[in-house]
Amino acid sequence: MSQTPNLYDFATKELAQDATIAYIIAWADPAHRQASPQLHELGTTLLRELVASHSHKGIQLPAVESLCVKTQSQRIDVLARINDKDNGLILLIEDKVNTHLLRVLMRI
Repeated sequence: MSQTPNLYDFATKELAQDATIAYIIAWADPAHRQASPQLHELGTTLLRELVASHSHKGIQLPAVESLCVKTQSQRIDVLARINDKDNGLILLIEDKVNTHLLRVLMRI
């Protein structure tokens, strides 16, 4: 059984904004649905809204089967890999102070 997300696993530096975003998204993993249905729904809603902002590109959120969330990976503030090949999506978030959230989505 996997451990539920812990905010302090992500907030190892002063990058609390990135950690908060990553923490919420991590709760969208179906493995955590039973641990906290409310946090799971919050994470799922955040993912859905981030992907919906790119719906004009024909990108939609697939059913989440697996989820891997990382912060500060290869200079990317937040990286979320949703599912694996054939039904996957990679969400890259660059979160800068005093600017809007930049979201980049790639199908895998």
